[in-house]
Amino acid sequence: MHETYKKWLENGQPKIFCECVDREEIIITILHKYNGIPKYIHNHHCKGKPCSVERKLKIGNGNRGKKRSDENIKILSESHMNLKHSENRKEKISNSLMGNKNSKGYKHTKEQRIRNSESHKGILCGENNPNWKGGTSFLPYCEKFNEKKKEEVREQYNRKCYLCGKDEKNNITSTNKIWRLSVHHTNFDKEQGCNGKEWKLVPLCLHCHAIQKKSKVINAVIDGKETTELNIFSDLIKKYNN
Repeated sequence: MHETYKKWLENGQPKIFCECVDREEIIITILHKYNGIPKYIHNHHCKGKPCSVERKLKIGNGNRGKKRSDENIKILSESHMNLKHSENRKEKISNSLMGNKNSKGYKHTKEQRIRNSESHKGILCGENNPNWKGGTSFLPYCEKFNEKKKEEVREQYNRKCYLCGKDEKNNITSTNKIWRLSVHHTNFDKEQGCNGKEWKLVPLCLHCHAIQKKSKVINAVIDGKETTELNIFSDLIKKYNN
């Protein structure tokens, strides 16, 4: 137990206020039991007075490369459980973010957009992308997978999404255009229909087609595999498989 926390207990657990100009109350949590009770709320030490560039660099360099232990991470997690901001605190956070370059409604300049684009090039490309599937997007589809085959699949399922049951006439894009249901290869194998491989195709609406690429829900069901990847679509999948 840290000395400042122990002293706080001995004094009857009084209210403690940040020493910044706002004098906001410091909410004591289990984290303070081990790290001590600070004089300031996080990032309030410069409130009301300018923080020099040297000071900012010193703080940044001091924290760079630091890794928290598993025990420390657990303590931090427990300290934030069920932690609720007061209405006053929420209002201050909201006001502080107004006009922030990362807040909703902020428009970057053309120069900023170019810099952002250049800085992100190559970061999530190829194998570095979490949705990488071995480069299958560059492979050609079986020549038999044509518009005629897609129409057969749509008709087979009465032009309804295999997962949510949405009718094709309600498959509307963000620009309010009615879009035909997508025909999806359930195991991501583009050679279906060729080289003796059987078809495993289902029609999907725009919403379900976008989500299943991350969850692989349909693949798990069609192949008869019960995996931990089944998510909120489980009940719907069972319904349309019966």
